[in-house]
Amino acid sequence: IKSMTLKLKDEGKLNQAQRKGLFDDVYVRTLSRLLVNLAKYFKDQMSQNNEIRMLNKNLALFMNDLFSVFDRGIVLDMIRSYLQEMTDPTQELLSTTYKVEFLRIIADNEHYVALNLPFYPMEDLSVNTLTKRHPVAYTVIFNVLQTLKSSDSEVWPLATDALYDVVVKNAFDERYTQKEAKERIAGMYFVLIPMFIDSWTSFENWRQHSHVLAKREFYICILYVIRSGNPDMLHRWWKNEITSNQVLFLQLLDDIVRAFEFNPEYKRATKTLLTP
Repeated sequence: IKSMTLKLKDEGKLNQAQRKGLFDDVYVRTLSRLLVNLAKYFKDQMSQNNEIRMLNKNLALFMNDLFSVFDRGIVLDMIRSYLQEMTDPTQELLSTTYKVEFLRIIADNEHYVALNLPFYPMEDLSVNTLTKRHPVAYTVIFNVLQTLKSSDSEVWPLATDALYDVVVKNAFDERYTQKEAKERIAGMYFVLIPMFIDSWTSFENWRQHSHVLAKREFYICILYVIRSGNPDMLHRWWKNEITSNQVLFLQLLDDIVRAFEFNPEYKRATKTLLTP
């Protein structure tokens, strides 16, 4: 990162707003291939070598720093390729652990909210548009939902815990205290609702068998979007949705109510984003 920064400084491009073309295509492709090869190596070695876990975290830190000098889209493509390569159904718990730890570091970027710009209002609330407008948040959400589709219940809490922690961190970021800013931050995660509904049947196993405390964390994220987001956004989405998806949204709300019904079996206090 230091050498790349010095190169841009020497060329007078360090503070250039447009970052496409700052590095030649050969360099970008070489770096992308290196990341994929590292993912293959990590995947082969992670069950036998504990040091690989630290390397995985260090690579995530490198990608975080890369956002400061590279085009955001290029870095995200690299991250998504890495996460895809790290997917391994034969050792799902371990590979999911690595992927979630990687994503936690990416989402901990100091400029995470800014990386999800633009924030201007959107008329089109389709999943395709939302994912393009808030690309880093989408990457986190996509991988969380993919994990919840798994038949391995051990991996579910890894995903819900990660999403919950990221949303909590953003919701209470002291840099964004104005109502409009808070609405826009909640809007970054709005895509969670249509993506969950669009793949409703794929989450049946998770909905039926996940521990209620884990479900509460996930559902709190959805309630946060509904409660803290711009009401007009939800209204417009509802108005344009097909009837079957509207019914599923109501079913989702019913599931949420059931998850928070009092049960003396669960005495542990649940953290909440719903306090004023």
